[in-house]
Amino acid sequence: SILVEMRWRWMLLTFSGAFVAHWLFFACFWYLLAYTHGDLDVLDHSNPPENHTICVKYIDSFTAAFSFSLETQLTIGYGTMYPDGDCPAAIALLAVQMLLGLMVEALITGNYFFEVIIILGK
Repeated sequence: SILVEMRWRWMLLTFSGAFVAHWLFFACFWYLLAYTHGDLDVLDHSNPPENHTICVKYIDSFTAAFSFSLETQLTIGYGTMYPDGDCPAAIALLAVQMLLGLMVEALITGNYFFEVIIILGK
């Protein structure tokens, strides 16, 4: 009920902040995955060592991890950065990010819908 009673400008700010926080939160996990998997140590992601599978191509910095998180959540399509199907941790993280992202989007959409119904009912 707090979200419904908010003024529009605060609601927009809150929901925008929620999206940015979600992208940053998962960017940390994508970067952590690249770090723990040793992907940050690979100099050329186009030609990795034979015994190494890169979980997400071209995540070599936190900025790249944030960009990948954004691409994943907004489903704008993968360009040069994409998850490798042979890395189960990347697939699991991808599924969790998409599932939680859909929940955030459903909450926001439901709240806006409820606000419009209240306005039209007055």
